[in-house]
Amino acid sequence: MTQLDALHCVLLAGLLSAHSLQPVVLRMGGQPIGDEGAVALAPALVHTSGLVELSLPRAGLRALAARVLAEEGSLPSLSKLTILELSGNELGAGVAPLLLALRPLAQLRTLKLAGCGMAPEFA
Repeated sequence: MTQLDALHCVLLAGLLSAHSLQPVVLRMGGQPIGDEGAVALAPALVHTSGLVELSLPRAGLRALAARVLAEEGSLPSLSKLTILELSGNELGAGVAPLLLALRPLAQLRTLKLAGCGMAPEFA
């Protein structure tokens, strides 16, 4: 099985932006996309209005990825999102802006952030 990396995220972002793909579920767990992949993918999420699950556990994401995903036009644009899985990524200080960005997502029912290096006030 081919592992996805940042370059694959650039290609996926292009397909999402061109409306060539309209996924309902996007699972990329254990794929080493890193911050670079998240930076490429985040702006394209605005084109995935029907996305209900985004799963990126153990994807090598850090605080930069969390901040980019929290930006307007990324996760906050996913009004139908019910599941967000980011466990096993060292998000650290990026957790705070991420949590704030999720506030408008009324459909979000499951948020998995285990092992993300959260500060005690967020754990």
